[in-house]
Amino acid sequence: MKVYRGPNSKPFYDDSHEFVSRVSPSALEDGTRSNALIRFNITKDGVERQAVCTAQFEEDDIIPMIGGLLARLKVNQDCLAKIKATVGDKKLSEKDKLLAIQAAMSHVK
Repeated sequence: MKVYRGPNSKPFYDDSHEFVSRVSPSALEDGTRSNALIRFNITKDGVERQAVCTAQFEEDDIIPMIGGLLARLKVNQDCLAKIKATVGDKKLSEKDKLLAIQAAMSHVK
């Protein structure tokens, strides 16, 4: 997970928001599984006072996170189903199959 720091008064896409840290997948997994604290540095540069952020997932956070993950998985599953159907379509030429597969994959990150 990428962590950015910026002013509350500016939108995220403004240049004042800067990438400051990355939380490892294992730290996210531990935080989700065992309610562990996830701590990361949010200092922008070496001359300012060091600052950290600490996050902790609570029970109420888990269900919405699962909902978001399931929605992402559904998009991938739908894409895979389209690809399988395209590959099995006897009416399409190889070129048309490749174009259809590329179109289906363009919707998946």
